[in-house]
Amino acid sequence: MVQNSNAQLPGLKATMDAAQLQYDRQKTLLEEKVISQAEFETATTSLRTAQANYNAALQNVQSSLASVSSAKANLAIQAANVNKTTISSPFNGVVSLLSVKKGERVAGNSLRPVQKSCGLLT
Repeated sequence: MVQNSNAQLPGLKATMDAAQLQYDRQKTLLEEKVISQAEFETATTSLRTAQANYNAALQNVQSSLASVSSAKANLAIQAANVNKTTISSPFNGVVSLLSVKKGERVAGNSLRPVQKSCGLLT
C-alpha cells in the first residue's frame, strides 16, 4: 500500500507543477487585462485542486507508514505472548489417539474437563 501511494506522488506532483505554471501565466494575462476574471478563477481552482490532491497523497503515505509500524509493533507483542505461553497437563504421558474433529467439543476426565474449540485444546 505504501508503494502504491509513493508511485502516485510523481504524477500528482507533475500535475500540481503544471497547474502552477498555468496559474502564473493566467495571472500575468489577467494583470495585462487579456483574459477575464472567470478564466483566472478556473486556473486558481485547478491549482488548488492539484495541491490538495498532492497533499492528500502525501498524508496517505504517512498514514500507511504509521499503519505498517503499528502492525509490526502488534506482531512483536503477539510473538512475545506466544513465547510466554505454556501448555501443561495434570498428567504425564503421551496422547496416542484423539478421535475428534476440528471445532468439536470433548470432555476430559472427571478432574478437569477439556474443551476443544477452533482446533486448539484449552
